[in-house]
Amino acid sequence: SKFSSSRLESDFVTVGKEMKAMVDVLVGVGVGTPTADGILVEGYKMTTYSMKLLSKGVYIMVKHNKTHLISGLHDISATPHITESLMQLTNLIN
Repeated sequence: SKFSSSRLESDFVTVGKEMKAMVDVLVGVGVGTPTADGILVEGYKMTTYSMKLLSKGVYIMVKHNKTHLISGLHDISATPHITESLMQLTNLIN
């Protein structure tokens, strides 16, 4: 059977394409320095990214942080690191 290209793409590629689309929309509405931010959650792992347009047609995607999410009581000590990762992304947005 035939597989669509979207079924063969990794979640990472999908997040990158969506962030690029967001940057393109920002350019279209006149934002001078467009940046899109994203979160990729794979199982109990969360990775934060941002994408910027360096020049026409040249995009850069930066990985900021990777952390493990809480999967049970034994992971409760990860709460400060998870909060820090989300706060970092919030600061990038603001």
